[in-house]
Amino acid sequence: MTAAAATGFAPWPRDGLAAETERIAEAFNWTVVFLMAMPYVTLAGCVSWIVYRYTRAHKTREPAQGRLHVVKKGEC
Repeated sequence: MTAAAATGFAPWPRDGLAAETERIAEAFNWTVVFLMAMPYVTLAGCVSWIVYRYTRAHKTREPAQGRLHVVKKGEC
């Protein structure tokens, strides 16, 4: 009976319906897990991209550009 339930085919319709119900419940559970995880995955991807772009821009900048040159009154 276990092999019949695993394949979805059973000699009695009731057994086949029970196997189908288990598969639907398992699919629903995985859907819930997926929907709960996606906001965190999306946020992690966005933060990683921002950190990557920031570090990449910092490495390509020349050392002289890193400092701010303040012009005092009367200087050009």
